[in-house]
This record gives sequence, structure tokens and C-alpha cells, in this order.
Amino acid sequence: MRPNKLTPNSNLRWSSSRMILPEHRKQHLKHRIEQEKMAPPSLDEQAWEAVGWKIEQAALSDQIIAWTYWESGCHHTVYGRLKTINQQGEVFHIADDSGEVIVIHFDCLVDLSVQE
Repeated sequence: MRPNKLTPNSNLRWSSSRMILPEHRKQHLKHRIEQEKMAPPSLDEQAWEAVGWKIEQAALSDQIIAWTYWESGCHHTVYGRLKTINQQGEVFHIADDSGEVIVIHFDCLVDLSVQE
């Protein structure tokens, strides 16, 4: 016997409602992207001391630093040398290999590591 929509324990009962409107799909994808976003970082005083020590070490030996920063819910990494520190504006100015200057705010910094 062929199952129909009224057959108990069959999935045919709900088969006609298996559609997703484009608006629903768009909202679902937007919600999923929002769920994957990370919260902004907050470094404690001890972490800031480690950052200062790493910057000083890299400046003395002219090494490239891998800067990891938070932007729009995602972590990004850029490689470059520290150009200037603006204490009043609370930003780092980093010069990468192509000569482009990248600005990273103090409160967006996640981590940095000195490259060998």
C-alpha cells in the first residue's frame, strides 16, 4: 500500500510545507553570521605590560610584529612595524611591507607577537 498524507508516522503529512521564502533564508543567514561574531576584547593591566614589552623588544631589534586586532566581530592579523603611537587618540600606526599605514585602536588590540 502506498503511503499518503493521512498515513500515521509518515513524513508526507508535512511535505507541502517544506519551503523557505527568500526573506526567511536571508534573515536566517544574517542571524547565523551574527551568532558567529566575537565580542570585543578587553586586555587587563598585565596583558598591556606584555604588549609594551613586546613592542619595545621589536623596536630595538627592528623586527616585524604580527598584530591581531578585533574589527566588526572578527579577528584580523596584519604584519608590520610600529610607526608611531598616538597616546591621545589611543591608536597604533603600523607600516606594512607595501608602505601602507594601518591604524589600530588600543581597545581593539587582541594580541601581538614578534616575528623572528
